[in-house]
Amino acid sequence: MALSKTRFAALAVAVMTLLTAAAAAPAADAAAAAADAATVEYESLRIEGLSDVADAPALTGLADRSPYGGGYGCRAYFKCQQKTEKVVAKHTYACYFKIASSAAARSAGGLCRPNPYGCVAAKCGGWVKCKCDKCQTVSITYPRPRPTAAAIIIGDEVLTGKVLDTNSHHLARALFEAGVSLSHIEVIPDVPATITAAVARLSAAHTHVFTSGGIGPTHDDVTYAAVGAAFGLPTAPCDAVLDRMAALQPEVDWSLPARRRMAELPDPCELRWTDGLWVPTAVVGGNVYVLPGVPRLFRRMLDGLLPALGGVGALDRRVIYTRRGEGSIAAGLAAVAAAYPHVAIGSYPRVDGAGADGSSGPGDWRVRVTVEAEGGPGGVADAVAARVVAATGGVLGELDAAPPAAAVAAAGGGGGGAPE
Repeated sequence: MALSKTRFAALAVAVMTLLTAAAAAPAADAAAAAADAATVEYESLRIEGLSDVADAPALTGLADRSPYGGGYGCRAYFKCQQKTEKVVAKHTYACYFKIASSAAARSAGGLCRPNPYGCVAAKCGGWVKCKCDKCQTVSITYPRPRPTAAAIIIGDEVLTGKVLDTNSHHLARALFEAGVSLSHIEVIPDVPATITAAVARLSAAHTHVFTSGGIGPTHDDVTYAAVGAAFGLPTAPCDAVLDRMAALQPEVDWSLPARRRMAELPDPCELRWTDGLWVPTAVVGGNVYVLPGVPRLFRRMLDGLLPALGGVGALDRRVIYTRRGEGSIAAGLAAVAAAYPHVAIGSYPRVDGAGADGSSGPGDWRVRVTVEAEGGPGGVADAVAARVVAATGGVLGELDAAPPAAAVAAAGGGGGGAPE
């Protein structure tokens, strides 16, 4: 069947189109490979090209909700994990932020807003796109991960109410300031098998484990042997401890078996000394710190350990005081918490009785709210605190120092009652 000139021309165009597409495929693949080469994966965040770092002050908007799950503040740099890399942008026409995991994409609302490149981001369904004049190299810094810790408070006297444990409270505050995350505290009896099991379990799950109590001279002081058993270690007299005992307290009769028993440590273990004390901190298994239960000794010895724990600095903390009851502020706090899932927001009602019914005066606070987040001044903690203040009618203060009653009353709208 003969082809008309028109149909022949159409067929020729179609063939040429196919040939051109086939020839262009390798080039397209090469371009895609080049683009991939310029893309670096950072956990669940992929960044392809950022605009000039002079725009860094505007990056605070990205700190509102961390897209990569770490809750780190975003100012001059994007921060996640440990290491520093360079990203060289290949594109001069557009900047992209790609959320690699769907879970992160769902929490990336902080990127779906006017961005630091001076334009409005597209709808955030995995990709956020904007136009910029240029893209260039930017540093992406990965700070050290925050170490974790657990505490084991050992003693029947604590469990039976004969002694008030203050060591765990001191440890929690000290570790917070040092940048170590205390995530677990157990109080257990002077039972060797219980101590051994707790030490083995918590040592495997945490960067550091601290024990308190059970290293004295009496029959119920069983901590050294029990901690050693968690690592399959025996105990043995430690000559270094015996020598230090005699040197620092020569007036004491150290020949008594009960006193020498305090120098029988897991073998081997590392000894950390405190000036003026003969009792060492025995570090067993590489991460278990055996400390005494006597509070003044516990605090003094802990202070010497803190600098070597690898802390990364305290979380940013803001404290808000309000006259309103928890029932009145619950919905507002829930909304803020939902908007900032990686920021810790805690609500703590006053328990000393003042302000419980408004009878103590119009300025008495009723609830203290804390905001804790990664970052620094001008970071996400300030933004969240501002929203908490608005949601609670509260006022900023310090953890151990509430603002003046008049300031709390003014923030809460004044009046003589304590609104619910």
